[in-house]
Amino acid sequence: MAATNTAIIKADPTLAALRAKKRKLSDACLEKHVRILEQLAAANGGFIPPFKWMNEHGYFSSYSKLLDYPEAFAHLKREQDKKFEIYDAHNSGTPEILPPAKKDAILAPARYKSIAAYDISGARFSPTELRISEGIEEQEWMQIGRALAHVCQSTFWWIGDFILYGKNHYGVKVSYDLAQQSTAFSRTALYHCVRVASRFPPERRVDALTFYHHSVLCKFLPELADKLLSEAVEYGYTARQIREMADEAIGEKKKEKDGKHKLEIVLPDYLYDELKERATGELYWFVPQVVIADWLRLKREGKL
Repeated sequence: MAATNTAIIKADPTLAALRAKKRKLSDACLEKHVRILEQLAAANGGFIPPFKWMNEHGYFSSYSKLLDYPEAFAHLKREQDKKFEIYDAHNSGTPEILPPAKKDAILAPARYKSIAAYDISGARFSPTELRISEGIEEQEWMQIGRALAHVCQSTFWWIGDFILYGKNHYGVKVSYDLAQQSTAFSRTALYHCVRVASRFPPERRVDALTFYHHSVLCKFLPELADKLLSEAVEYGYTARQIREMADEAIGEKKKEKDGKHKLEIVLPDYLYDELKERATGELYWFVPQVVIADWLRLKREGKL
């Protein structure tokens, strides 16, 4: 598994001792970042928000100090320690449709929304166009991008849950047939959404990560998958990185390339027939020879 640069300081957790064991950083600076994360935790139900949220909202420096000086922040709980308390609270009885958070809220909106709540200031949508208001600030423009990415990623989970509900109430074949009609997703895409959604029930999904992060871990045991998802939140790993870490954990070697690449060429019937007539062997051997010979001729003539 890939090593991290996180330092674990086991003795004398005073700020002065921590500073002496790491790169030079004043006590006042470290205390400032401790206060920042204390405020964030207080506004987030007692938990520090995940890496992705802090990175997007300008708290990366404080998060970096958290990794460098873990003992200084040991009194604060991490988002991965939350154990889906919000999900459980919102799913007791009938799930509540919560209103969107206030615009000045320090944290992300509540877990559940109605579709109407996905209204983005400065943006107007049609099936074939995104129209953005003139004169918006750069930060407002970036917020539109974050909202688009959020909805795009969430859609895969929603489609998976949508079909799982249909399978339980209307039957498998009917659900897929109707889902394909209503969503215009291909059958393959629907199967993929359902596979990931069923493999990762809501209580195991990590909203700070992408659908693809979960998708690459579908074939692994829940214990390993959940551990790697937690590390991806903490250290900012990509989906490809955690997939490689999972393969390494179970002893699966990375496939080596054989130096060959496939290229599909579509030919009209008349050209295919002519090439086949001229070929002395199979077309899969003859066509590359033609391409190489023509390239060499143009090279010699100075046309390349």
